[in-house]
Amino acid sequence: MVEKVMTNHLQNKLALKKVLIITYHFPPDAVVGSIRPAKFAKYLREFDWEPLILTVKERHYENVDPSMVGEVKEIPTFRTIKLPTIKDIYLFIKNIYLEKIKSSNLYVEKQKWHPQEYRLNPDSEGIASRIHRYINSLFIWLPDDKVGWVIPAFIKGLWLIKKHKINAILTTSPPPSVHLVGLLLKILTKTFWIADFRDPWLVEQKSPLARSKFGDIVERWLSRKVFEKSDRIVSVTEEMTNMFENEHQITLENKAFTIWNGFDSEDLEKHSHAKKYDKFTITYTGTFYLDRNPELLLLSLSDLIREGSIDREKVQVRFIGDCRYINGKSIEHMITSLNLKNIVTIMDRVPHDEALSEIAKSHALLLLNPEQHWALAGKIFEYVGFGAHILAVCGEGTTTNFLKRYPKATIVPPGNLGAMKKAILTLIEESNIDDREMADNFPYTDYERKHLTKKLAILLERPTNKSTS
Repeated sequence: MVEKVMTNHLQNKLALKKVLIITYHFPPDAVVGSIRPAKFAKYLREFDWEPLILTVKERHYENVDPSMVGEVKEIPTFRTIKLPTIKDIYLFIKNIYLEKIKSSNLYVEKQKWHPQEYRLNPDSEGIASRIHRYINSLFIWLPDDKVGWVIPAFIKGLWLIKKHKINAILTTSPPPSVHLVGLLLKILTKTFWIADFRDPWLVEQKSPLARSKFGDIVERWLSRKVFEKSDRIVSVTEEMTNMFENEHQITLENKAFTIWNGFDSEDLEKHSHAKKYDKFTITYTGTFYLDRNPELLLLSLSDLIREGSIDREKVQVRFIGDCRYINGKSIEHMITSLNLKNIVTIMDRVPHDEALSEIAKSHALLLLNPEQHWALAGKIFEYVGFGAHILAVCGEGTTTNFLKRYPKATIVPPGNLGAMKKAILTLIEESNIDDREMADNFPYTDYERKHLTKKLAILLERPTNKSTS
């Protein structure tokens, strides 16, 4: 009997088709980009696909979350080195300086770093600055600063395809250099290849100091080759898919698809009965950077308390993640200046499961996404999965289009103090209403990770007579 069971298990395993998932970000990497490939890997076996993971060695991750490894620890994972770039060497020396010479908290110091406001004028740019820019564009940021991983990953991928008889490849970005690994493997092995984009690959979004005319030409050529040679192109929003189709009309005919990001019901279930905080609580999880700025919320809250519209003893705000600085500006100083010191709490990064617990215990979840035309923040789906109230500061674009369909979203235009104050008051008033049994027509199940993985499995089933190589 035991032999029969073992034989059936072996036959089932051999019957599974194999997909090589190539991703720079994968647990225990703490960035949100590691979640999508991990969830695909978790559920693919239920749809007759055995995943193998090709990723980078853990030492190359800036922050790790060991708690995320559990559900993918049984999945064969192969890790390679990343060849150092000029930027890697510079940051290595800077980290040593901060940790040893200044005895600084490196985690906090990094939050103080902020992008320079480049005001490049081609007519006045000096020769030294021009050389610096060309070095950046050709040797560090072409197409991104993770490019040192391409050659080691390609060599390992080639070995894996031959050894394990891989049926399909899935590359998922960012960073876009991951797709260069897929491109090389496609050219040499003709293996069926899906290129998955969590963010668009747009040269125009790069910093001016990371671009040059020749660098832009090369990068656009590389991007075009990825779209031409891949068998399927997948993106995370309809807007991004449409944009890809418009830019590559002939190349993407009948091969561009949308598979949203989503939430894992198994992750959320553990926190579904969490008790809400006694105080009305607004929580933000993630990072403050560029235009992800909490100032509008803090100004509004300060005004409402000073006006007597809300009781300062009955409200709190929690910022969880890299939230101590934005563009070099101290959030703690902002909080103190607005007399919100005992109301707003800043917590450094916590494990993903702990962040979900904080989300479940909050009354409203803050989303800062003023200008986003193509992609959606991954956390928005976990907010939706909990059926939570979302307080979103966002302009026109993908985020607003999505949230207009979600019945528990309150959208505030960027910079509109009056609208934010009104939104906070409304959310506080409604927080005492038990809306868990309220019926709405939002298609929650469409965004469950298992359902989304089924869509990927369908795309992996290449028609035997189709080839785009």
